Amino acid sequence: SIHVGGLALHDGDMPLRQLGLGSKRMLTTGLQKQALRTGHITLCDEVEIGLEPHRIARLVEHFKHDTSGQYFLTTHSPVVLRELTVDDLFIVHCRNGTTEIVAAKKPAIADCVQGKIRLGAEAFLAPKIVVCEGATEVGLLRGLDDHWIAKGRSSFAYQGIALFDAVGANKIREIADSLRDLSYGVAVLADSDAPAQFSDTDAADLRGKGVHVTKWDGGLSVEERVFVDLPWAGLLRSFELACTIRGDREKVIDQIGSQYGVGFTREPAAWTDTGDLRSALGRAAKAGEGWFKRQDRAQEWAAIVGDYLDEPAAESSDLVRKLSELRDWIDRA
Repeated sequence: SIHVGGLALHDGDMPLRQLGLGSKRMLTTGLQKQALRTGHITLCDEVEIGLEPHRIARLVEHFKHDTSGQYFLTTHSPVVLRELTVDDLFIVHCRNGTTEIVAAKKPAIADCVQGKIRLGAEAFLAPKIVVCEGATEVGLLRGLDDHWIAKGRSSFAYQGIALFDAVGANKIREIADSLRDLSYGVAVLADSDAPAQFSDTDAADLRGKGVHVTKWDGGLSVEERVFVDLPWAGLLRSFELACTIRGDREKVIDQIGSQYGVGFTREPAAWTDTGDLRSALGRAAKAGEGWFKRQDRAQEWAAIVGDYLDEPAAESSDLVRKLSELRDWIDRA
């Protein structure tokens, strides 16, 4: 057994005891490697501790090419996951005192899982995952997490929740299916404006497998759903935020006008709360690059949305009802 305290080594004039934790770990790992014999089994707990990402990658690569024995590594680092393939990875779940180990390389899902690990490795380190259609949904939930924490609810992190950006409705079912097969708790947050990409049948099939699916009523995107259901004051604040984000108030008004059509009033102070204007605002918010189609922008928008979720005018809306159901799943899953 070799310990750092038993060494009297120097790197030039620098004694080993003054090196950083990562340097010490790399050095002692190298020394241990020299002492290994053919047929060894080596255990390494939390392989990433004290190491910069480039050192983690180099160490994992070294382990993978050592054919003299077998390595068992544990990790909570997305860097480690990205350096390995599904052939190397096993997910460990412990529920109610029972430990389950699931191979990532499962038939029919291995190819999907490999790509998704590279895309969102952080999510695979949590026991429960919410698969979001895109960046807007991820940012919205991140912002609502802050809102719920301020209201005294437990954070997503405390509840073991990670958010995964599916980068498109057409990828939701495959991702949710794969994660469920790997024994994760899975929920989905998706729009309903593109049934060819994620249909009611897809949602029903996932629910039949134990996945909680949140899908807006009315064939709407999240932007349209919010602009239909939020109290009028919240819509005006959302419009002002869009103007700030885009940096061009007149262009934002042009976008709304193109969606509204004949009879549009360009002066926001003259707007009145009508279904047509709400629909135009929602369509403008999602069109093209969108007003909030970035995680940071959607998170900023969520701070406005959260202020109105408890208002009587919104409590019976589809938006509040579906978000409440999703929050209930987060708390109990």
